[in-house]
Amino acid sequence: MVFPFTLGTQRFRLGAAAFLDGGRLWADTTRRADLDGDGVGLKYGTGGGPRLQWGNRR
Repeated sequence: MVFPFTLGTQRFRLGAAAFLDGGRLWADTTRRADLDGDGVGLKYGTGGGPRLQWGNRR
């Protein structure tokens, strides 16, 4: 949280959040290389976005 501001009598703080996620999915309970791929098959996602805090919570 890096940017505090007020609107009327309400207090706000604006900041940023980042995330990283990873996982593995299977097509069925049996192995199917055409759907599951080969190797470990881990997939990942990354991203970020704004975060707004409203009030005095710390």
